[in-house]
Amino acid sequence: MLFLNQCVLMNKLDQILLATPKFAISDALQDNINSYSHAVLLSTKLSAYKGVIPRDHVLNILIKNNLHIPDNLAKDQHASNLLKNAVKEALTQKRAQIKKDVKSSIKAKQTIYQLATASVSGTRCTVTAQLCSRLALLRKLHLEDSGGKFWDNVDDRLVMVREKAKNDVKKIDKALKDYLKKDRVLYRSDEVAVPTDVESWQEIVDDEVAGLSVTEAGMTA
Repeated sequence: MLFLNQCVLMNKLDQILLATPKFAISDALQDNINSYSHAVLLSTKLSAYKGVIPRDHVLNILIKNNLHIPDNLAKDQHASNLLKNAVKEALTQKRAQIKKDVKSSIKAKQTIYQLATASVSGTRCTVTAQLCSRLALLRKLHLEDSGGKFWDNVDDRLVMVREKAKNDVKKIDKALKDYLKKDRVLYRSDEVAVPTDVESWQEIVDDEVAGLSVTEAGMTA
């Protein structure tokens, strides 16, 4: 009798599991993926634009803030794969958009402030002096090679900057400011006073990005 009851119970559990709909990326989750993917790529704390680093930053933000993430994500491989792929795709699209903005700014000979303004358009990010320095680096490298290795070259240059500065934050900031100075000369743009502080929303993103180094990516590929 006990065995039969156990069989009935197991059968009911199987039916419940079969009736449970598979996880899918909701519109609300996709909106957050797009928003935070863009914000991470615009973060001046970002150590690499390609690979698992930006992906894991976005995933950590989504999971920590419980932004429409399933409760059993750690156990549900299907949901985990879907989420990772959705973030990966969003980052690919946002990188392409940023690169397009950089290319257009070079062709139109825009000032770095105009490029920064275009880059944050439609986001909750703000234009800062640090962002202008980052974008100046992107413009410099785009002029050198705008092909398929562009983002790889950007990541390599960031590694070089960090190594040369021995990971000293002030020296890294100074090195990036040098790119900004040269950009202003090249595009004959006057120095524009931009804020050094970021909005609280962007600060949340920057804090997350700063807290995860190149060697500490949280989720495996």
